[in-house]
Amino acid sequence: MGRGIPDEPEEFAVEEVRLDEQGPLRWRVTRTGAVAGFWVRQRMDLIRGERAVRCTTEFAPPGEPRQGLLALSVPLARDASLTADIPFGVEPRDLDACPYVGF
Repeated sequence: MGRGIPDEPEEFAVEEVRLDEQGPLRWRVTRTGAVAGFWVRQRMDLIRGERAVRCTTEFAPPGEPRQGLLALSVPLARDASLTADIPFGVEPRDLDACPYVGF
């Protein structure tokens, strides 16, 4: 059997959706749930005047040891730019130059 992404990956099962903030400058939605035994919390911010969605995803592994791949799928335009939060700051990343498979 191959070691790639499975043909039928499990989807994030949303258990709760909350509207935490509602304008006039920011709207925040929080979703919590689970996938493959992982607890997941996702906060999505819409900021007035920005052409972007800010999203923070937190997850905690299941209590028992398990092997797997936790991935996020985000539709992006080919010329889109991403920023990554790294331990020493936030900086733009060139997707074509990123050495990580599937980044």
